[in-house]
Amino acid sequence: MTAPVRETGNRAVVAAMVDALNEADIERFVSYYTDDVDVDIVRFGRHLKGARAVGKWIEDAFDALDGFCNDVVGIYGDGEVIALEVIARGTATRPFARREVGEPLDAQEVYIYTFRDGKIADVRAY
Repeated sequence: MTAPVRETGNRAVVAAMVDALNEADIERFVSYYTDDVDVDIVRFGRHLKGARAVGKWIEDAFDALDGFCNDVVGIYGDGEVIALEVIARGTATRPFARREVGEPLDAQEVYIYTFRDGKIADVRAY
């Protein structure tokens, strides 16, 4: 049996950010983003500007989805651009992410992160 691969560099930042999300530590989650981060959530046609907006977005997800978490499928890339593939999970407690109350979320998602000075400065979510 092989030991798990330890991520390094910006891949490690993405892994730590997902860990913070899965631990519901929103303050730590947001700390991985620049204050002026741009986030485009393509499938919903939504744009967020700034780390504070990212925090509110995640707070809203936790409020709307019981058991909200991201299961990592893979972290790809090197350098300043990293891709993250996850399965977002939870059960809707109110209409959210095109789900009705009681409907499970089991969504494959891909995030493309561009880094600046060790923090996430740009996100495209698909």
